[in-house]
Amino acid sequence: MQPYWKYWRISILLLPLLFLALLVGLDFSQYLQREARQLAVVIVDIEREWKVASEAKNLPELKALNDRLEKVMEEFRRLRAQGLACNWVLFALTIPLAWVTWQLTRERLSQLEMAGRFASILLPLLSVILMLMPDPGQRWLVVQVLAMLLWLGVTAALQKVAVYRMDQSLLEAYAKMAKIINILVIAMLAVRFFPQMIPPAAVPTVIWGFWVAQYVIVFVLAQFCWKLAQALKPVESGQLPLLSPAEQTLLIREFERQSADREHETDPGYEEDDAEPSQIPREGRNSRINDL
Repeated sequence: MQPYWKYWRISILLLPLLFLALLVGLDFSQYLQREARQLAVVIVDIEREWKVASEAKNLPELKALNDRLEKVMEEFRRLRAQGLACNWVLFALTIPLAWVTWQLTRERLSQLEMAGRFASILLPLLSVILMLMPDPGQRWLVVQVLAMLLWLGVTAALQKVAVYRMDQSLLEAYAKMAKIINILVIAMLAVRFFPQMIPPAAVPTVIWGFWVAQYVIVFVLAQFCWKLAQALKPVESGQLPLLSPAEQTLLIREFERQSADREHETDPGYEEDDAEPSQIPREGRNSRINDL
């Protein structure tokens, strides 16, 4: 048994946990940023009042404003320190996420897996640079592009492992997961790039819906990852043979052909035509698939 098979199963179990931790960390970071912005507005108001009191030489008012400004500045510095610590925690989380993505994209069968692998490498490096970028719009645009590439690569890798197991129920579970998540992601991207579609009164509801949709995606992903990890247990005991990429491709095509045959058998108007012979004998293929 190749060592990376063990890493595949560990990575599949860690993946939803890392996504959940990143979501919680991002939500907390955004909360700290909102609180800091509100305090920054309060500080400006206090300074304006202090200037007026200073011109009027109102000493009691100046003392009260100084005390109030000191308290607000202390709270502001605390929030900034917590925000910086949260950013470093998020950076630390991107490192195991990169490792997980790197392991899952081994034995690649698609270009999307390669894109996700490079996105996972750039994400830890970029997270440090993003702390220094003053424009939050630029920051989130870059993060969203990388996150989308990473997500596409990871889901392609999960599909690869599901197809490799040649389990019909596993493939159906993947199709269901992909359909739910794709609908949510497309809806979120449509609203983000076309905000004019949303009436102003519905903006708070949409923001709340975005927050819920992110956690629904992680929950759906976690369900599938748990099922996929359980399906990989025979690998650890040596019951599942390790195949080369060429053998994987042949088995995938055979599995798809047999699935199509089962669908056509239920169609009374279907007549079997002469198909191009496969590259391996029928008996050998079926026995190998049954072994999986």
